Amino acid sequence: MLTSDPLTGSDHELLARYTAAAGSPVSPAALALYRLWWTRADIAAFVADRTLRAPTWPTR
Repeated sequence: MLTSDPLTGSDHELLARYTAAAGSPVSPAALALYRLWWTRADIAAFVADRTLRAPTWPTR
């Protein structure tokens, strides 16, 4: 798992290995956007599960 700063320590080595294997560099902006998206998607899934799938009460 990458730390909050993807270009420090062993994370830099991991990204370098990925770049060598994939043939294209990893975009730090894309990683930041993915982290942001993942957090929002996780929250949205939790809220949807708690609200949209909640049992409905019978109405008259």
